[in-house]
Order: sequence, then C-alpha cells, then structure tokens
Amino acid sequence: MNQPEISFIVPIFNYLEEMQVMLATLQATLPSGLICELILVDDASTDGTRQWLIEFAGPSLRVMLNARNVDFAWSNHAVVAVARGDCHKTSLYGLVMLLKNQQLDAHCRIAEVAGHEVMDVYASDFSAWTMDDASPLTLANLCIDTVIRLRLKAVFPSIFILSEESVTAEQHFSETFFLVDSLGGIKELLKLNGEFTVNIAVVHQGQVVAGFVLAPALGELYYAASGLGAFKRVAFETAVLQVAEFDGTDPLRVIGSRFNGADALAAWLAVLPYEHRFVVAGSFLKFYCIANDNADIYPRFSLTSQWDTATAQCVLESAGGAVLDLTGNPLRYGLDRHVLNTTLCSDGR
Repeated sequence: MNQPEISFIVPIFNYLEEMQVMLATLQATLPSGLICELILVDDASTDGTRQWLIEFAGPSLRVMLNARNVDFAWSNHAVVAVARGDCHKTSLYGLVMLLKNQQLDAHCRIAEVAGHEVMDVYASDFSAWTMDDASPLTLANLCIDTVIRLRLKAVFPSIFILSEESVTAEQHFSETFFLVDSLGGIKELLKLNGEFTVNIAVVHQGQVVAGFVLAPALGELYYAASGLGAFKRVAFETAVLQVAEFDGTDPLRVIGSRFNGADALAAWLAVLPYEHRFVVAGSFLKFYCIANDNADIYPRFSLTSQWDTATAQCVLESAGGAVLDLTGNPLRYGLDRHVLNTTLCSDGR
C-alpha cells in the first residue's frame, strides 16, 4: 500500500452491529484516488467486536486492541504515534458523515421543514400552556416534534430519538441517538423577537458528532459534523465558522443573560482577571455569537438540559471552541446520564 495521505483514527467500544453497517457504507463511498488508512482502536469491547476486527483487518484497515478500557482520549493519543498519514480523529459515525455530505443535507432539510412549521405558528394567534416545571409549551412544540420525529424515522429508521417532548417508544440503551429540541428558546418565541431555534443533534458514545440548528425567523442555519467543520447558511450563501483566539489585547467579550444565574455571573465577572465587555443575547444564540466571532466566552450558572446544549456544543467545537463543565471537561451526553447539566462555560479557546 502506498503511503496514506490521511489516517482516520476511530475508537470503538461495544458497537459491533452498527460498526459493520457503517464500515460497509464507508467502503462504498470513499472518494476514488484518496489514499488513506482507517485505524480502529477497540477499547476492550465485550460484544464480539474484538474478534470480528481481527478477521476484518487489512492493508487499509489497521486494528489496535487495548488490553483494558482506557477511554477514547487515551486511545486517540496513543494511536497518533503509529499513524502513517495526517491524523484525523473522529467517531465512526462522524467519519461516515464526513464522506457522505448527502446525510448532512438530509438533516438540514429536516430542520428546514420543521422551521416552516414554526413560522406558521409564529404568524398565527397562538397560545401557550404552563407545564408542571413552570416552563411554557405551545402548539408549535408538539407539531414540530412530530414533524422531526417522522422525518428522522423515515431517513434513519434504526436510530433512537430522544426529545424534550417525546421519546422513542421502544426505549433501550443506545450509544448512538438523536437528541432533539424541537423549539429552543420558547420564551423568545412568546416575546416575538425571532430568537428561537429548531435543534437536532446526533450523539455517539457520549459525544455530539453532528448538530443542526435553524433560527427560522432570522433565516440562519448552523450545522456541523465531527471532522467536517462548522458552517452558517443564510439564504444560498454558506460560510465556514472559525472562532477567534483571545490574545488579551482587546477586552474579553463576555456574553450572557441578566436573568439566569445573574448573581453568580456578577460575582464571576467581579474577579475576572481581564478587562471585559458584557453582551446580552437570546438564550439560544449565545453559543453562536462565539462561533460567529461576536463574543469570546459564555459562562452559564443555571441548569440546562442535554437538548439545550448539544447542537450548540457541536457547532462551537467544530469551529474551534469548547463547551466545558466546572472540572474543565467537555459536556457529555447519553441516555444513561442525567438529563440536566450543571454550570458550564463556552469559549473560543
């Protein structure tokens, strides 16, 4: 085999059946002429993945077997040393997404169809109900959730769906699932200020590997996928998103809310060792202000849910930023994890 141009490093743990399907898809869609190697790192799987990988290995597919479960970050770091091409770390789902742009387009179209439904409600004389947790609910939430669920099932019938309004009936543990917030920023919808969004994320093994968020009233679509980058589409123009590095020469642009966790935010700003400027934005647009280079950091001192942050985290991370918890680690997602996030901090690094 010739020297590969690219080395795709993909850590795997207990994902045999789905991995077999994705590898078949990958082999069928690799661009002709691309010389690459795929390095699959098994993190001590217990479902037969290890045995299957040993038999499947070949010149362009290398297999490394961890003696014990050491986590994906360590696996990625260890494999870089033996990769023969430019390293590209990703999940298997993210790699297939990278080579099959039509899947990105399918997600974008689903978000756009849901956006049309939102705007129909937005233009009407709609009303809202109060749920048990005191949060508002509108007809738009229910209609859009149904539209997204039906269309995702039509295109990706085997992938589990968890949303704020509903959950797939055959509930089971799944390492890959859709995480949907059919109408993010409902308070902004009720204020008629246009700062509300449709959010669809793909979670794989605790990480968000693809995210799609549409602000239909603003005509803005943000989307990202692991290894592919982050993008903003307005009308027919698409721009690549890249966060700006804060070098300390200008005031730090802090974005946040004057209401959620205001006291904790004020205390945090009081001890901030940088000259700063505070910017207020709608709750679901703060992450994207960082990705658009209109802010540097977003500290959040009140609770959020997994579906509140997933799409935004994917977009921001793919643009070079980060969404971290208080320990400095990226937020994680999963059906086996508590739905609520605690304090978080988003930044452009």
